[in-house]
Amino acid sequence: MFKLKKIFNKHNNAPELEEQKISYDSIGEREKIYVLEEGSLAHRPLYEPDVRIYYLCCGEVQEFDDSRVTECFRITPDMIFETSSTDTSAPNAGDKFKLISEEDRKGYSKVAKAEAEDTSDGFFVNVDDWYRTKKVLVRFHCTQ
Repeated sequence: MFKLKKIFNKHNNAPELEEQKISYDSIGEREKIYVLEEGSLAHRPLYEPDVRIYYLCCGEVQEFDDSRVTECFRITPDMIFETSSTDTSAPNAGDKFKLISEEDRKGYSKVAKAEAEDTSDGFFVNVDDWYRTKKVLVRFHCTQ
């Protein structure tokens, strides 16, 4: 699960909510990351676009819901999020990460250190709590 901790240069620290459609093969779950693909939020992209557009889901959409629309906000590079890391060894601040999905069709909920051949989704900002709680602070590579 991702929790917004800070937005740089913004005084109220609250992003603008919007409504987005969730693809039919995805289940919308609160505090998980989804990727915008062909006008809908998807639990993982079918192809690797040049620029990924990420959203954090703020509502719930079940498998058989008629309304496939949920509240969410677009992730921008000036946002810092707290999440869990699945790494077995401590990541370092500045290391790149990739998003991890624990449940099929339900979006991304954790991060792990990216290997050299992996596509990076962002980088670690602070890893001080990793030893105690496995929690880290991250920023995304994305467009404003």
